[in-house]
Amino acid sequence: MYWNLRRLYFYIERNAGTLVNYGTRYHKGLPISSSIAESAVNLVVSHRMAKKQQMRWTDEGAHCLAQVRVAVLNEEFSVEKLAVLTKTSAAENSQSARRAA
Repeated sequence: MYWNLRRLYFYIERNAGTLVNYGTRYHKGLPISSSIAESAVNLVVSHRMAKKQQMRWTDEGAHCLAQVRVAVLNEEFSVEKLAVLTKTSAAENSQSARRAA
């Protein structure tokens, strides 16, 4: 638990300038809903997860894809992080990439 709290603390510290203060927005009468973004995500994910689709994501696959997408958007994506998500070593991924090139 200590490790998770420490990660949260450093995340907030690093991103304080971009975090939205919903309390302030609420008191100013500004919208605090993320329903438009959530609706778009739900539409894409539910379409791919539908059983009637020929190709569908597993729960684990959808979770991993979401983690990769967040890392890309946060400009934190790396082969090493991808290796952790896919439970392979970064060296194996690098070798595979070199072979494919």
